[in-house]
Amino acid sequence: MDFSAIIYAAMGGGIGGLLGTLLAGKVKNVTLKSVVQIVPIVLALPLMSSLYKNMYLPRLFPIDDRELLETMPAFAAMKDNDPEVYKNMLSTMDPLIRKNDLTAEGLTPLRQQLYAYIFKKAAVAPTSLLKLQNEISAQQFEELKVIDPTVCTAQAHGRPFRNLDGLLSDEITAKEQEYMAGIIANKENHSLGDKAVGEKVYNQIIAEQVLELGITDGDPKPEDKASNEKMCQLLANLTVKVNELEDEKIRAVAAFISSANQN
Repeated sequence: MDFSAIIYAAMGGGIGGLLGTLLAGKVKNVTLKSVVQIVPIVLALPLMSSLYKNMYLPRLFPIDDRELLETMPAFAAMKDNDPEVYKNMLSTMDPLIRKNDLTAEGLTPLRQQLYAYIFKKAAVAPTSLLKLQNEISAQQFEELKVIDPTVCTAQAHGRPFRNLDGLLSDEITAKEQEYMAGIIANKENHSLGDKAVGEKVYNQIIAEQVLELGITDGDPKPEDKASNEKMCQLLANLTVKVNELEDEKIRAVAAFISSANQN
């Protein structure tokens, strides 16, 4: 619950009521007086709420993150292991919480910040965790192929996509959270792979899979279900093929992906 929003709404009503009382004191007509008392309240309520939602008023209470920490172990691990990063992440969430803006566009900055952080941590993580990440990603893309393949196309092009809460299976969601928590809490850092090698290997796999799947449109329209499904299959195959590489090349691909997500 956003207690700051409630307080500002109450303040808006209080300010409006005060203005209404002051104005009504100068009006003699009884009917008009009642209208004058109501109008400032009606105007002040949305004004205070609007100022708060648009970040012009400070937050009076810290963000209530209890539900976030209970339902998303990755954020709990972040709070314990990287408190400054967690604080910055909450700052990114603040406008979304104030506006209740859980749209594709609204969530994009948060996703980008989280992905950049996770990929940076993954680039120096043990190879076993990198392989686990690829396994989970492949399963996610296979599910999205059935549920909503347009998400795969949006992800492939770095565009906003729908909120995935409740969309993927509980099993995959739990695996992803467990993996992310493990990456964040990991202290066994390895040397960074060669991102130039990683880029070359990654692009080669993409080219091979594009030919194998017969992809002729890399950015299909939402209504072209078959072509969007191929994009999901491309992403799923890509993660599987990366896992078939020797460890050094897997680390190189991870370094390339991390560098691409820092830009």
